Amino acid sequence: IWEEHLATEIWQAEVSVDAVLFEARLPLRQMMSLQVGDTLPLEIRPDTTIALRCGDVSLTEGRMGRVGDRVSVRVVKPLH
Repeated sequence: IWEEHLATEIWQAEVSVDAVLFEARLPLRQMMSLQVGDTLPLEIRPDTTIALRCGDVSLTEGRMGRVGDRVSVRVVKPLH
């Protein structure tokens, strides 16, 4: 019985998922000099896949999109 209960609780657990659009290493000097309205160019194309992660664990990849007035991510690879 306890195994079924544990399995049920695990499947109902909530986890945080991050959609990582772009990562870069920048000098602290550059970050500290950013002003409101400054632009950080991302060295990616609009059709580039993004990483979906739970903490430091890569789960899968997706593509950015839109559903109505909301940003969305379409999963394009099976979960690891």
